[in-house]
Amino acid sequence: MTRTSLDELVELDLDGIREAHIHIISGAVAATAGPAPGVVRVRFDTDSPVDVSFEDGVLEVRRDPLRGGWVHFREDVVVELVAPEDVLVRVGVVSASVVARGFGDRVDVQTVSGAVVLDDLGGPVRVKTVSGDTEARALRDTLSVNTVSGDVTLVDGRCAEVDAKTVSGDVILDLRIDPEGSYAVKTLSGDVALRVDADQPRVQVRTMSGKVSTVRTTSDQ
Repeated sequence: MTRTSLDELVELDLDGIREAHIHIISGAVAATAGPAPGVVRVRFDTDSPVDVSFEDGVLEVRRDPLRGGWVHFREDVVVELVAPEDVLVRVGVVSASVVARGFGDRVDVQTVSGAVVLDDLGGPVRVKTVSGDTEARALRDTLSVNTVSGDVTLVDGRCAEVDAKTVSGDVILDLRIDPEGSYAVKTLSGDVALRVDADQPRVQVRTMSGKVSTVRTTSDQ
C-alpha cells in the first residue's frame, strides 16, 4: 500500500511540455490531461531522493534503486502529473500503480506487478506487464498489451486496432468494431470474453486451453 506520510515534495510548472518520462519502483503514478502549462508534484522520503528535471519540453522523473551499493525497492514515490492532452507519456515502474487519463498522444506503460488503469485516451496505447492487471475504458486509437499473468479488460473500446497477448491472464474486450480495423487476442491458458457490435467482426482469437465466449449485439443497442 502506498504511504501517505511522504515528507518531501517537489513541484514544477511545465510550460511548453512535450513529453513526460516517469520511472519509479513503487508507489503511484497519476497522469491526467489538463490545461496548460501543466504541473508535476512528486512526493517521496527525504532520505530517498528522486531526480526531477524539466528541460527542452521534456519532464524526467527518475528514481535510482541503487544507492550506496544497496538495492532499494520498497520506498514509495507518488507522482501526480497534469499536462496538456497532446503530451506523450512514458511510464516505467515495478510495483507502482499507474493511472493515465485524457491524453491524445501516445501513452506507453511498462510494469512488473503494478495495476494499470487507462481512461479516455485518444492516441496509441502500449502496455507491457508481467502480473499487473490492465483496465481500460474509452480508448479511441490502438491498444497493444503484452502480459504474462495479468488480466486485460477493455470497456467501451473504439480502437482501430487491438493486439492482446497473454500467457495465463484473462482477456475481456467490449468493442465497437472499426470495419477497417484489426483485432487479435492470443493466450495460452487464459479465458477470453468478447462483446462486439458488428455482424462480422475481424477478431482473431487463439488459445491453447482457455475458454472463449462471444456476445454479438447490433449497432443500435
